[in-house]
Amino acid sequence: NYKIGWVDTGDWGNYTRTFPTPAKTYYVFAAQSRDGFGDNMLRSSLGIVTAGVGTTTQTVDLLGQFRSPGTGGWSRNNLVALTDDTGKIKTVEIGGTKTIRWNYDSGDSDYLAFVPAVVAVGKAKVTVSGNNVTISEDPPSNAIVQSATSVLGPWTDVGPAPQTQAIGPGVKLFRLKR
Repeated sequence: NYKIGWVDTGDWGNYTRTFPTPAKTYYVFAAQSRDGFGDNMLRSSLGIVTAGVGTTTQTVDLLGQFRSPGTGGWSRNNLVALTDDTGKIKTVEIGGTKTIRWNYDSGDSDYLAFVPAVVAVGKAKVTVSGNNVTISEDPPSNAIVQSATSVLGPWTDVGPAPQTQAIGPGVKLFRLKR
């Protein structure tokens, strides 16, 4: 967790990282905050630097944007999903060593999270479609999906797998109880 802090329109930061190869598909989330609750108070965009790394004249392929209402307080982060121009949550396919450029616009920017688009752990499977997440098993069994806002719980039963839940602000964790 590297806290970048307050940003202004036109500010940007580069982040070079080696992603697994072959390339994998990810959802990208930006941890941002801002006092107030107005629409689009959290704004930024993300791209991959294709030329000119380390210069002010970089060539950047835009991947998408982050847009969200304010969080009501500084350092009260929301994880804001990367979206396309219509506001639909999107995925990016990325592998190898890449330089990511985070173009800041408004809010307090803290960090980026690259989350695999499909996670399979044993029989558990998590997929995202539009603004929904589905927790299921492959093959199906009699597991119960539980949710919590902290790893420490309390955990509450949501219902039998598969379960589809809307993606919203804040943190929501899921697990399977067999």
